[in-house]
Amino acid sequence: NTSTNATEPLETAVDYRPVCVEMSVIVAVEMSTQPFKTFQFDGILGLGLSGLTMNRNFSAFDMIVKSGMAAQPIFSVFLSDGEFGEQSEVAMGGVDPR
Repeated sequence: NTSTNATEPLETAVDYRPVCVEMSVIVAVEMSTQPFKTFQFDGILGLGLSGLTMNRNFSAFDMIVKSGMAAQPIFSVFLSDGEFGEQSEVAMGGVDPR
């Protein structure tokens, strides 16, 4: 299944509590119902390499590092299926050692 989506670039504040940064994002203004209607999320956080972005203002991670809100220029991802009550997590600027 393929879909074509109308998109617009947008300058906005992106809030990853407690971090909030100004950055560029692409916003879908039209989307097909399949497969998007079945998703349980309302957005996608891009953590790709900054060299693959349109410019560095589109990289959420680069903007967090540039703002000085990340202790180190690293991020970590913990994915959980929720079986034991754990929640998935993305840590910016370090790792959660638990």
